Amino acid sequence: MPNGKYWRLGANDATEISFNRKINFVGNEIEAGTYRMYAVPNHDSWQIILNSETGQFGYYEPDHQYDVLEVEVPVEIVSETIEQFTIAFDGDSKDIYMLIAWDNLQIQIPLHFNPS
Repeated sequence: MPNGKYWRLGANDATEISFNRKINFVGNEIEAGTYRMYAVPNHDSWQIILNSETGQFGYYEPDHQYDVLEVEVPVEIVSETIEQFTIAFDGDSKDIYMLIAWDNLQIQIPLHFNPS
């Protein structure tokens, strides 16, 4: 992971996330839709960015004029080594945490679905 630089959160095509309704993403309301998601990892926290330019190859840094949200989330050190880069979800039907983990690091992105 390149500290302080763009990281695509995966391989080949850019990592995308879709929401079928408004969602609260780390305390910020995001409209329903599909977004390119990437990170700028740092030692103590990561910036997670949602970008509206989708369908792109992930190797290349996105056009930042399409960034719709940038949040900072703390890094957690975990005791178990995660050998394979993993994006997973945990929670219930209303409140979910997106977990991004690799090696002995993890970040948790809180998601809250707004009532329809």
